[in-house]
Amino acid sequence: MKGLLRFVLLVALVVTATASASAQPPIPAYYSVVVDGPCWLPDGEGNPAAVQSQTSSYYWAKPLTLVVSCSGWLPKGAPRPKEPIKLTYETTGYFCGATLKHTTYTTIDYGAVVNPKGLSAITCGFSVQSE
Repeated sequence: MKGLLRFVLLVALVVTATASASAQPPIPAYYSVVVDGPCWLPDGEGNPAAVQSQTSSYYWAKPLTLVVSCSGWLPKGAPRPKEPIKLTYETTGYFCGATLKHTTYTTIDYGAVVNPKGLSAITCGFSVQSE
C-alpha cells in the first residue's frame, strides 16, 4: 500500500512539474513592452499577443517624455487583418505599459499597426513626472 501511495505521489509530482514548465504566462490586459525583453502587441483583432523576433527601443523625446517602441511577428495561428490596421486607445480600450530599467510606465498615448503578414508594431509616449 505504501509503495502504491509513493508511486501515485511521484506521478502527481511529475505531472505538476511538466504542466508548470510548459505553462504560458498569462495574457496581460494591455499592450506591454519590456525594453530588451518580451513584447505583447496587438494581433489582427486588437488583442494582446506575445510577438516573436521582437525589436524594442526607447529615447527621450524632450525632458520628461519617454518614447518606447516595439515591433515583432505575431505567433502562428494569431488573427491577422485582411488589410493593415491602425490602433489607438480609443479603438481598443487597451493601454500601453512599458518597463525600462525596473520601472514600469503606463499611458493611453500610443499608436499601433498590424499588417496582414503578421508584423505588429507599437510606439508609446510617456509623460514622466520628476520626483
